Amino acid sequence: MRVRDATSPTIRYVPAVHQRDTTPDAAAVQAAVYRQMTSDERTRTAAEMSAMTRSITLENIRARHPEYSEHEARMALFRLLVGDELFTRAWPAEPLRKP
Repeated sequence: MRVRDATSPTIRYVPAVHQRDTTPDAAAVQAAVYRQMTSDERTRTAAEMSAMTRSITLENIRARHPEYSEHEARMALFRLLVGDELFTRAWPAEPLRKP
């Protein structure tokens, strides 16, 4: 997350989530690599990580619910991603399947 310090015009990056599986040294190296990336590279990397996360989540839904068809598993993923209220507005005919 980018924040601007009240006492300085410099923008600094603050981790939005505590990294429990990353040492401080590794996190510093990772942050340095991200800072050296162009905005296009950072955007591409974020999109790839997001796609990977959705793929892993979909696989976990399939593992928990082997009875779900491909469509049902995807609908369970969409429910998880957008929440119940938006899901029922976007897909009113779909039941709320457990993710």
